[in-house]
Amino acid sequence: MSNEYRDDEKIVDNRGWLPGWWTWMLVGGIVFALVYALLYRPIWETTHMQEEYDHEVKTIAAKQAAAAPKLGEIGPEGTNPLRGDAAAVAAGKGVYDGKCMACHGADAVGSIGPSLVDTAWLWGDKDKDVYDVIKNGRMKPKQQPGKGPMPVLADVTITEAYQVMAWIASKNPSLLEK
Repeated sequence: MSNEYRDDEKIVDNRGWLPGWWTWMLVGGIVFALVYALLYRPIWETTHMQEEYDHEVKTIAAKQAAAAPKLGEIGPEGTNPLRGDAAAVAAGKGVYDGKCMACHGADAVGSIGPSLVDTAWLWGDKDKDVYDVIKNGRMKPKQQPGKGPMPVLADVTITEAYQVMAWIASKNPSLLEK
């Protein structure tokens, strides 16, 4: 190794100490930043991020409301008309496996969603309460840290909801009729 200093580049007066390519990269970056700032977020635009966020939240809420399940009302007594029907219980297990098992677990013991086979009912222990949760969902989990919200199931029919409720009632006697 030699301690010899080599400077092959010709020194030009009043150019500064930066190489020419570096100077042009700096100027190009500044020009790009200014053009980007003007095109992406013009100064004259009056909307702010919070306003945009609020608008998006309202838009999503409107879409969810439009996609909400078109379930009818629960029976006249507030009970599930398919409760105790063996065919409905079997069909309910199939619907549960396809739409509910991912959150509530294979045997409804709870995973992301709460257990459906214990005696602790977060939103009510009657058929009409469970029907309301299936119909409307619940966006804020209640009293169970680490559990997720219950989504609105837009593709669940009235019959499917009743079948799942019949299956849950067959697994958990603490679900009351009325």
